[in-house]
Amino acid sequence: MTLSWTGVTAGTTPGGDILGYVLTVRDCMNGTTWTAFNGVEMGTPTQRKTSVSGLVPSREYKVTVTAYNLNGAGDTSAEFSFYACGLPRDLAAPYRVTSNLLTMTVGWLPPLHDGGC
Repeated sequence: MTLSWTGVTAGTTPGGDILGYVLTVRDCMNGTTWTAFNGVEMGTPTQRKTSVSGLVPSREYKVTVTAYNLNGAGDTSAEFSFYACGLPRDLAAPYRVTSNLLTMTVGWLPPLHDGGC
């Protein structure tokens, strides 16, 4: 999942320029929390977009972002909740069942299999 956030406006906080942002993710199912992005350690003060991998489809996650400057951490953002999803797989093309001038009914073939049961 790719996440992006709005940066702190330059000059609005004491402590000078932003040194980087830290994005923290919490798995709501098991409570595990981890740092998904650390722009301070990476030395990327302007990066405000990152991809998070290893998420479990249909599981809820909560994300926060914190900006850091010379004085340390600023206020942490409110939590943003999202559900991870997976890409559809094994779908066949739709086919026309019926149609007229105003409507069309489509159906889906069963998923394609590669020689399995």
